[in-house]
Amino acid sequence: MQGRAEVDIFGVHQARVLAGEVKTKAVDFTPDQLARDVDLSKRLRADAHLLAAIDTVPADTEAAARELCCDAGLELLVLSRPQLRPAI
Repeated sequence: MQGRAEVDIFGVHQARVLAGEVKTKAVDFTPDQLARDVDLSKRLRADAHLLAAIDTVPADTEAAARELCCDAGLELLVLSRPQLRPAI
């Protein structure tokens, strides 16, 4: 039996099932965390995986997530400071 897992976001966005994770700090998206999150989105049969952070998501983090999502057959939606906190 697999351990308990949770997602921060699960729902429908633009007619696509979306699942994913939101962090206060993008540095908390470690390679292991990214792999677990994308795997969970796949197991939930999502169409897209959301990676979101209130600060800026580094390009290497986004690239790693994009590769994992590609391998899992998922779209990737990345949201960070410009989209989540545009006035700050």
